[in-house]
Amino acid sequence: MTRPLQCLTSLVVLALVLGQSAHCAVVKKSSAPGSQTPLYDEDQKSIDGHCYVTRLFADKTEYEKHCEEKSTSKWPCFKSSDSASLKYTTIEPWLEPFDMSKEIVLMDNTASAFTLSDPSVAFTITYPSGVSLRYYDYDDKTGCYKIHLHTVVDLRIFVSDGNGDDRDIDTRHHTDTGKQLCSKWITIDIVDDI
Repeated sequence: MTRPLQCLTSLVVLALVLGQSAHCAVVKKSSAPGSQTPLYDEDQKSIDGHCYVTRLFADKTEYEKHCEEKSTSKWPCFKSSDSASLKYTTIEPWLEPFDMSKEIVLMDNTASAFTLSDPSVAFTITYPSGVSLRYYDYDDKTGCYKIHLHTVVDLRIFVSDGNGDDRDIDTRHHTDTGKQLCSKWITIDIVDDI
């Protein structure tokens, strides 16, 4: 490779790296329509150093419409421990391009309870620790859907459907695992697996 070509290649690589760094440092401000409350302050530039964090909004009225006692039993609602809250997570659509900031509805700013604007929208939540949860294949006739879990070394992610005290899907013995669930309530937890 000639010297000018090496310099050009180095400049292109440097521009790509700097462009990636700038993406992390400047987070687009979002406005909260209606009764929504943003999870993060508008002036946070890098959301405490976490890149690719999905902007989320709390909307208790919308959340309660789908998750209160009198709501339909076929609309999924999620709750989590503090270790599995949606703070600092990346939430991406799985099959189709959607704005997940509009699809995920938080109960409040603890980000430990949420539902969906549309339960048919498939998505993947990637937690800061690297573990992930994928939700997909929602059937509006039965209220059933599939959940797939992925873990990393020394951590476990599991979900329970609220029917009994068992862990319905657990990465204790598998890096990747999943199955279909048909429960309104799903509890998500992440623990050390030492």
